Parts: sequence; C-alpha cells; structure tokens
Amino acid sequence: MKFLYFGDLHERPDAPKNRTDDYRATQNAKIKEIQMLGRKHNVKAFLQPGDFLDAPKYNYDFLSDVVRRWSTVHIQELISMLITGKVTREDVADRLNDYTPILGAVGNHELFGESLASYPKTSLAFLEEIGFMHFPTKEEPFIFTDEESGMTVAVSATSYDIGMDDPERIDDYIVEEKKGDIHIHIVHGYLTNRDLGEMFPHTVLDAIAKKTKADLTISGHDHMGFPLTEVDGKFFVNPGAIPRLKNDKKELKRRPKVLLIEASKENGLTVKNIYLKSAPKGEDVLSRAEIDNKENMNAKMEEIKSIVSKANVKSGSNIKEVIASIADNDEIDEKIKQSAIDLVSDKMDSIQHTVKAYQPYKITKIVMENFQSHVLTELPVSDGLNVFIGTSGAGKSAIMRALSWVYENDGKNPRRFIHRGKDFTKVSLYLSNGVVISRVVQKKASGKNGYEVFNPVSGKVEEYNTKSLPLIQDLLGFTKLDIDADKGVPLNFQRQGEGWFFIGDGFTPSTRAKVIGAVYQTHYVDAVIKDLESETKRLNSIKKEKMATVEEIEKKMTQYEHIATNKKKLKALELKMAQLEELEDKRDILKDKYDTLCHIEKEIKEKEDIVARLSYVDGAQATMIALQSKIFSRNALSDKMKRLEEMKKEAKTVQMNLTKLTHVENAVAKMEKARDLLEERKLEMEKLSRYNEKKLELNTIAEKMDKLEQRLIKISGSELVEEKLNLLNKLVESRNHLVSKMKELREITDNGKTHAMELEKAETVKKNLMKRYEETLGKLGTCPVCKSHIDENKIDHILNHAI
Repeated sequence: MKFLYFGDLHERPDAPKNRTDDYRATQNAKIKEIQMLGRKHNVKAFLQPGDFLDAPKYNYDFLSDVVRRWSTVHIQELISMLITGKVTREDVADRLNDYTPILGAVGNHELFGESLASYPKTSLAFLEEIGFMHFPTKEEPFIFTDEESGMTVAVSATSYDIGMDDPERIDDYIVEEKKGDIHIHIVHGYLTNRDLGEMFPHTVLDAIAKKTKADLTISGHDHMGFPLTEVDGKFFVNPGAIPRLKNDKKELKRRPKVLLIEASKENGLTVKNIYLKSAPKGEDVLSRAEIDNKENMNAKMEEIKSIVSKANVKSGSNIKEVIASIADNDEIDEKIKQSAIDLVSDKMDSIQHTVKAYQPYKITKIVMENFQSHVLTELPVSDGLNVFIGTSGAGKSAIMRALSWVYENDGKNPRRFIHRGKDFTKVSLYLSNGVVISRVVQKKASGKNGYEVFNPVSGKVEEYNTKSLPLIQDLLGFTKLDIDADKGVPLNFQRQGEGWFFIGDGFTPSTRAKVIGAVYQTHYVDAVIKDLESETKRLNSIKKEKMATVEEIEKKMTQYEHIATNKKKLKALELKMAQLEELEDKRDILKDKYDTLCHIEKEIKEKEDIVARLSYVDGAQATMIALQSKIFSRNALSDKMKRLEEMKKEAKTVQMNLTKLTHVENAVAKMEKARDLLEERKLEMEKLSRYNEKKLELNTIAEKMDKLEQRLIKISGSELVEEKLNLLNKLVESRNHLVSKMKELREITDNGKTHAMELEKAETVKKNLMKRYEETLGKLGTCPVCKSHIDENKIDHILNHAI
C-alpha cells in the first residue's frame, strides 16, 4: 500500500516577487509530475500538510482552475455523461477507481488571522465542501485496508491554530492511540530535529518521539524541512515545500522533493525521497540577474514613460480612456504600446482590491461597556441621520472612537480605552441582519484582544484575533479607495475632526495627487512610471556591477583562450539539447492545451445551451420566490385554522365524555354490590349441592322405611318387631330431622334462585357500564384521574383492575 506526500504547495494566481521564471508554468509542471508519480506507483492517496493555498480567500475562477488541474477524475463531467446516457453506472464506477483523494491538514496561510475559528469562511472550506479536499483528525482518521493482506493504515492530521507550538499544545503532535496496523500523522506546525532556542516558537521532535504512537509523523510549515529521522523505531520527517518563494542562499540550494511512503506486512514502513525533475535549479528561478524578456528594458524605459503624453490623453480621462488612447495612437511602436498596456493592467491588478460581497445591513444599536467614560451605554440607532448631543466630557467623541476601534482597529494601545478600575472594555455593534460584532480587550497582558462575532445562523459566538480585521471589514462592508498597493482612503467612514471634503485635512500634496488620480484611475499610470523609474535605477546599478564583473572576468579569461574552441562546441551541443527539450516541452504543453481547449469548447456550448434555456430565470425566480412566500403564509394560516377546528371538536367531545362520566361512581358502587352478590351466590350454590345430596339420602331412607313397614306388618307381636320398631322410630326421627333440613334447604334454594336472578341482572348492568366506560375512555384519550395519555392496552389494564 503506497502514499505520495508533497509539502506546502502555496497555490496562488500570481507569481512571488522573488521569482524570475514563469512561475505558473513551473508550478503546473511540478503538479503534473506529482500526479504522474501517483499514477506510476498506484498510490492510495496524496498526503499534504496544509498551506495548499497561499491565502484564505480566492475568487471562484481561480479555485475552479485549481480543481481542474488537480482532479484525477472529472466528477461533474461523469455525472453529465451518466444523465445523458453516454456512460453506464458501471462505467462511472470503473472510472472512479482512478480517483486519488488529497488528505491533509489546514495551514496558517489558509486562515484569517491564523485562527482555526475562521476556517468555515475560507476558500479551503469550500474545496472541502465539494469533496476536493479531505481533513482527517486524530479522533476520526482515514483508514485504508489492503485487500490482499488485510493490513490497515490509518492517516490522521492536526491543523494549524494560534499558539500551535506553545508547550501546552504539544499533544497536537502526539497520537495517543494507533487506529491501524500502521499510523501516519500529519501536522502543520514548526516541528524540527534540533533546538532553535528562543528565536520563535517551535517543537523539537525529541519532546514527542517517546510519547507518540504514530509510526510516521510528517510536518509542514517550515519550508526548509529536515531529513528522515528515526527514534525508537518511529519516523519523523519534513521534506520541505514544493515552491521556492524566498531569495536566500538556503532556498537557492534546496531541491524540491516528495515522499513515496510504502506500508507492507513484510517490510513494515519505508519512506523514500523523490526529487522533482520538473523543478529547475534555484539560481535559475531566484537569480537577481537580468531575465531574458528585460534585456532591452533599460533602453525602453524612457519611451514607455512618455507614452501617456504621446497618447494625447485629454484632461479628466479615466484609466480606460488612457489605455484606449494608447491603443489608438499610431505614433507609438506596437511592442512598446503593448508593453505599456500590460504594465498598466498588471499595476491595476496589484493595486485594486476585490471588494467582498456582504449582506446589506444597518446598525440598530451600539453598546459600550467600560469604554473610556462609558461604563455601560446602549445607544439605539434609527434609519437616516443620527445626532448625539451632550455637554463637553459627556462622551460624544468616545462614541466615534468606539466605532473607529471596531471598523479599523484604530489605536496602538487598545487597553488605554478601558474605564479606570475595570478589567476589560467591549464595544458591540448590533446589525439589522442579526449579526453582532464586538471588539473586546482585557486589561491583563495575556487576556483577550480581538473580535467576537455572533452568527445568527449557527447561534454561536465565533472569536478572532486582530489579524482577522480584513474578515471583520468584509462583514461590515468597509470600503477603501485604493491609491497604492498597500494604502487606501476609507469611503464610508470619516473620523471626528477631519475636513468635510474628500481631500481635505491630513493629506500631503503627494497623497492628494494620488487620491485625485485614484478617483479618475490615472494613478495606475503614475504607479507604473514610478516602478519603471525604480526599475531603471536598479537595472543601471546591476548593469554597472555586471560590467565591472565582466571586465574582471575578461582579464582572467585570457589564460583560458586555448579552450575557446571546445567551449563553443559544448555551447552548441548544449543549445541543441536545450532546444530539443524545449520542443518536447512545447509539444506536451500544446497537446495539453489542445485537450483543454476541446474540453472548454464543449463546456461553453453546453453552458450556452443552458443559458439560452434559462433566459427567463431571473424574472421567474423573483416571481417564484414571492409566490412561495405567499403560499407558505397561506398554508400556515390554513394549518392553524384546521388545528383550531380540530381543537374545538376535541373540546366538545371531551365535554360530552366528562358529562357521561358523572354516573361512573354509581356504576362502581353497583359493581361492588354485584361482586358481593356473586360471592353469596357461590355460597348458595354450595348449599344447594349439599341439599341435593341430602335429598337423595332421604329418598333412600324412605324406601327402606316402606320396606320395613311391610315387613313389620308380617311379623307384628314378636320381639323382632319391637327391635325393628325401635329402629324405625330412630329412622323416623332421622327422617323428621331430614325433612326439617330439607325445608331449610328449600328456603335456601328459593333465596339462591332470587339472588341468582338479581346477580344476572347486576352482571348485565355491569357489562353495559363497562362497555360504556371503555368507549368513553377511548374517545377521551386521557385518564380521568391522572390526565395521562391512554391507549387500548392501558384501557384493558384499567378494566381488568376494575373487575
């Protein structure tokens, strides 16, 4: 089972300042090589430590390009083909076998203010949402299983957050429980193989080596990295970043590389370095020397500076008119004209800041707690103009400072705003969209100093540090007029005491000129001219240094004149090799571009068809939304009316059932009486049984007496007769006694029959009452005593206990 790891990638649409090559082309070549290595070794996943992107937020065009360049399988295209019947579900399943996921952590560059709390608002969160990126954790790692051997490999990661390398956060590097036969843990933190003192926060691997149970710990963040290190059978490594962004000696020498990680039951875990062949030498991409496309720039500088005046630009023109005038001017050389337009366009891209879309709002309330003279002040804000009136020292200026503090984090030492004797200060803005933004600072040095944002959607309060000010200003719609790459003038916020005119107090003449230029957008040309002048000076200085170096080298070259011929041959061969390699690269690039062009043309046609079908969507959507709102309101009222009618019917039924239940107590009394009669009936039945037995005995005795009387007649006068007579007298007495008992039994039997009839009537009444009681309980639905809900089982239970 294999995995391919690559370090911090820093995907970005523009080139770093220190690069002299075609940075985008170089980066694309590295990405292609990484993907090729993944296919070659049939890896389960790409692993990366964070800082996949260079910034927290990018536009969707760039993100779409990133997804397209990295995706090994085009999911949307597959879905479209499946819907149209061009492929089957089995085809889709087969193609998904080629999908290689990207697993890793979130880096500090991808967060606002380096706070992990800002992650949901970042572009990286969007990439995760669409399934492009995956972020396993120690609690929920990704577990891969080898189908042949059954071996499992767990991959977990810890993302960057503020204070990542504080001593108390060391657990972020430690895996307490292995979740697979082999466990790989990725961390975006400053893990090193040696102690760097107190230069900056970092974590030494010796501090975690004996504590972690991970078989391999890989870190990012540090672009230089450190080699594979083994401690107690566990491995630690950071191969370094993929791009080289800084122009220092270490970066010039560093060769970008990736890691091939292989896990098997036979060999355990092996880690191999693979240097990227597509990465050019450091001195070729980070050199300070003149690059090819600027060889003649020194001679053209003055020509480009004069383009604006040659273009016959009219007063009051904006930058679009300037560029149009340049493009239409036939007196200017075409190459110089195009170069000037490119320079102005590039400067526009570098100075202009994209204004983020924000939800429209109004401030409904301002709350100041322990802010200067305000211990607790709540100021409701109405639509239109709001005027705060008060005597001197009442705190009117403090209100403006509070707003400036929230909007611009104004004030070098925010703790000076804390009211005397208090431990903190807090200013909260309640917005009409439900968002509450608070600027808060605590008095103690280690206390809170940042922003709190209540999100009405999640119902949670999110915390940010002061580095997240751009995110806060995006939420507030804070807009500036850009007059330079790192300078702007607020358009929707004015401090107390500033002049009422846009370029009034507080602006130097040069700044005023920039502001006026920014209004007409001609400051881009000024910025280009300034850059060109600076570049001219720099190139002249470089030229002077190079000329001196050339002269010195030429003096030394005389001793090597005998190798000039060989050098020329070598250069010719090198040139041919370079041309061959360049042609091969161009062939591959052209092939890729042709494939991409075909794909784009296909997508454009599909999108045009969709757009044509959806031409009426905007108006229909608005109508549909309004209609849905009305339908929702109507349905809600209808549901409430139905529920009200049902409640009325239920109340009426309950009232009727309660009325019927007024005779329940009498029914219970009759049931008790019937139970007593039933017991008496049982006793009478037992007596009747004994009576029948005695009656049978009496009949037997009577028969015997009749026989004895007949025999006495025959033997009258004899002693035997006397004996028989005595016996007969005894039998007569017994008979008389039995007759008396028979009479009593007859009376008892008659009483028993009467009681039995009454008992049968009581049983009939009881059954009718029980049936009515059962029906009443079923209609009522609740117990008349405890008011709890009852069902058929509970009704049967109540009736059984009633009997």
